[in-house]
Amino acid sequence: MRVHKLFKDTTLGEVENLLSTLFQEVENGYNNPEQCVGKITIRAKKENGEIVFLG
Repeated sequence: MRVHKLFKDTTLGEVENLLSTLFQEVENGYNNPEQCVGKITIRAKKENGEIVFLG
């Protein structure tokens, strides 16, 4: 498992490229890559009326 902290201006295309690279790494290193999944979690809270993104 890895955690990647992304900058606010990261595009969806850049996230897709990152996931593609990680999936390829798993597919090349494991015998049963069909069980590989990706998960994206955006953590945030509202503080003083502003949305704050958590790492």
